[in-house]
Amino acid sequence: MTIFFSKIKEVIGCLAPNVFMSDDAPAFWNAWIKTMYPIPKFHLLCKWHIDNNWRKNLKKIAGTQTVKANIYKTLRVLLEEPDQTQFEILLDSFLCKLQEEPALHDFKAYFVSHYVNRKKLWAACYRHQVMLNTNMVLEAFHKTLKYVYLKGKKNQRLDVLLWHLLKSVRDKNFERLVKLCNGGKVTHYINAINNRHRSATQIHKSNINKTSTITWTVKSESLAEEYLVKKCEPCACKVICVACKICVHLFSCTCYDYTIKNNMCKHIHAVKINDDQEDQIDVQTICINNPMENDEICMKMSSVQQITGPSTESIANKIQQLYSMFVSQGSKLNNEQLRNSD
Repeated sequence: MTIFFSKIKEVIGCLAPNVFMSDDAPAFWNAWIKTMYPIPKFHLLCKWHIDNNWRKNLKKIAGTQTVKANIYKTLRVLLEEPDQTQFEILLDSFLCKLQEEPALHDFKAYFVSHYVNRKKLWAACYRHQVMLNTNMVLEAFHKTLKYVYLKGKKNQRLDVLLWHLLKSVRDKNFERLVKLCNGGKVTHYINAINNRHRSATQIHKSNINKTSTITWTVKSESLAEEYLVKKCEPCACKVICVACKICVHLFSCTCYDYTIKNNMCKHIHAVKINDDQEDQIDVQTICINNPMENDEICMKMSSVQQITGPSTESIANKIQQLYSMFVSQGSKLNNEQLRNSD
């Protein structure tokens, strides 16, 4: 892996991601920090791989299926616990339980040697606001490459692998063009944002309290607690709530849905909706008191919208150019395949 990362570095220079996620094997991380700099702020292990490894090693428990099931449930609680203090309490209690039962000693040795000292890599309470939980998208692509393009066969030739990678890139570009021509595809993440926005409309404004210019508290509808919503620095993120007109990183919240599931929670939507309503009231008051000034503002806003509005014709021309380019590349790949087969 060190040689592979070195060649990437020679072509495009050093990569500086904020988060590095890998499976449980240390080879990727060791090769990365040896080759690239600066070192990523967060090194995380994929939760799916952690869960899979725990399931496989439950066989180290010399007990019934019920005992194994209870141990697995405790592991999942540790994995998902959002509070660091509570996590440490649960971890100490779990280790004591493993020590008390002789049938659990082998599993305790495995768990302590592999995970206790690396708890910051897998525990949810140590990955707040990282906005990343699993690398399942990469795993899905690897599965497609292996079973769709390589037909499930072992491949030892680099040129064959590169040729199939180029084919997959071509196919992905065609899929993207089709989605654009059909108005785009609503992803699972966008659906989650829209669902939370709809839920936020049910939160009464009396449950929202503005504590400062950048902080709000929102009362929970189901629990006897309050969540703190804080406004962050603006960024150039493209993932936005269309209704709220804000990106997913503009606000943070202390609720489970935001800190662990990495969703733009309903509390953030509710704060933005309530804040917009208050701004509208202020604008209406200004407009009533200053009608001539309001007319001037409206004229300026409409002129800005005309200037910045996207051109449908230019977008269509761009898509047509991309389509022609991909068709040309596809023909080259097919011709190359024919020459290789000869």
